[in-house]
Amino acid sequence: MPSSATPVRTRPVLAVLIAAVLVYTALETMLTPALPTIQRGVGATTASIAWVLTGVLLSGAVCTPLVGRLADLHDKRPILLAVLGVVCAGTLLSALSPGILGLALGQVLQGAGLSLVPLALGILRHTQSADRVKKASGWLVGASAFSVGLGLAATGLIVSHLHYTWLFWFPLILLVVITSFAWKVVPSCPPAKQGKVDWLGTATMSFGLFALLFGISQAPSWGWSAPGFLALVAAGALSLTAFVLIELRVEEPLVDLHLGGRPVLVACTMSGVLGYTTTAGFLMIPTMAGAPAGTGYGLGAAAGSIGAILVPGTILGAAAAASVPRWERRAGPKALMVIASLATLASAVVLLTASGNAVALAVSSSIAGIGIGLGMTQAMNLVVASVPEERIASVTGLGWVLRSTGGTLGGQLSGSLLAAHTVTVSGTSYPAWSGFRTAIWIEIAVALLAVVGSLALRRARHSAAPVAPALAVPQTQA
Repeated sequence: MPSSATPVRTRPVLAVLIAAVLVYTALETMLTPALPTIQRGVGATTASIAWVLTGVLLSGAVCTPLVGRLADLHDKRPILLAVLGVVCAGTLLSALSPGILGLALGQVLQGAGLSLVPLALGILRHTQSADRVKKASGWLVGASAFSVGLGLAATGLIVSHLHYTWLFWFPLILLVVITSFAWKVVPSCPPAKQGKVDWLGTATMSFGLFALLFGISQAPSWGWSAPGFLALVAAGALSLTAFVLIELRVEEPLVDLHLGGRPVLVACTMSGVLGYTTTAGFLMIPTMAGAPAGTGYGLGAAAGSIGAILVPGTILGAAAAASVPRWERRAGPKALMVIASLATLASAVVLLTASGNAVALAVSSSIAGIGIGLGMTQAMNLVVASVPEERIASVTGLGWVLRSTGGTLGGQLSGSLLAAHTVTVSGTSYPAWSGFRTAIWIEIAVALLAVVGSLALRRARHSAAPVAPALAVPQTQA
């Protein structure tokens, strides 16, 4: 990076990045509770409508590391604009499509937006002063957490009063405005180092992730012991093993597995764990709250009451993410990651007591929000502090891929367990408490991985690699 960089207005840059992450996350969040309405609107089967979510996860898992590496090697500004453009195109296609094929394709294009956070981190490292990078990371994660609650609240309002396509039109309008502002305020962010893309690594990783995630997404309908599922998992595992071997040997890997050491390993583990526990929790808590009291655990809550249980957790998650720099200075990076891991574990433990207990559901959701806000922010900060500037986007991208993979596994495995244990109330089948109990114990086991990993961090992480000098001068923030 040049020593005499051109000053830029850093606050507008940060505002645009936060807005992009917030609107995109809200867009994807709104689709989950609205799936039954969308299914009726496009006349899709239950199996085919699942591609609304699966398409985003699959394309996002493939795009995120590639976009991250491209951002390491090229000017990040045009890459950001390209990603926003692809997301806008996918959202427009989803809004205009009368059938499932166009809708699914639109979701595949929207999946590119999963790379926005690692891409934004690379831009922040380039445009923000050193003391603002960690705060900005927290604001990004906080925006992502807050937008989940915003999306859940907005879904009911939109589908109750408007056509379901407004789930796409409202975010599209905002995304177009954000893209125009990004064109105006985001400066050129040239790479610190030239290089090339590892296309062989990209191919093996893409196939491995696709096979693994597609297999997991189909397991509930095929069966977890079905030959098709086992074949996909085996193919994915072999391809990802080949990817690791390639990355360890190639001169310029897609993801440099030698970088960062233990902190990056812990950060990636935390990302995968949070992906699993977050998705599993967001599946189980609304299901418990909405089930009738006759199930023995349900509250018979309406949609508004369910939102009231979930929204406080998203607000606390946003606040926790924004407070990370202050708590890190007081407790230290290791202690903060341990606290985040314990919060994730505690959320699952509290959920074991939530049978017929609205307070326990709300407490579990709130603790989970704190764990997500602290954990994801600190995971990104560990990466930023541990790897060179030219590798930030690709390494953080790996973390978000693992979060997506963990989320897919958490949702599908928990969903399968709930579907396998049912109870009938007034002629309708609902998940039995035994299914919830099994799913929660698995969630506890997964959360313990984060606790063990956090305890393995060295205490002296304050001496990590310094943040690169910002492109902007702090006094030019107005």
